[in-house]
Amino acid sequence: MVSPHPDFDDTKKVEQYLQDRRVLGYDPLVQPALLRHEIVSSKNSHRTIALARYTASRIISGNDDRLLVIVGPCSIHSPEQALEYARLLKERIPSWSNLLIIMRAYL
Repeated sequence: MVSPHPDFDDTKKVEQYLQDRRVLGYDPLVQPALLRHEIVSSKNSHRTIALARYTASRIISGNDDRLLVIVGPCSIHSPEQALEYARLLKERIPSWSNLLIIMRAYL
């Protein structure tokens, strides 16, 4: 058992340990609903999303023999790098006719 540090009885000392000492700053998160209104999706992107979801559903339910492969970076910090990743992926997709490739992204 770890013995408590003597300073942990002092509230001010505890607060000092809780501070983000190595954090340089924070960026506020935009609420998804607000972001959805600020960035308008095109009809083409809506069709792409709908088709991908429909096809993924068919694969999962066994009505499509392809393999569903979801790929992507862990998170996106640079939109330019994400677009480059998507371009490279898109170039390869025609050679993978037995796969449905879906690029996922955490913003």
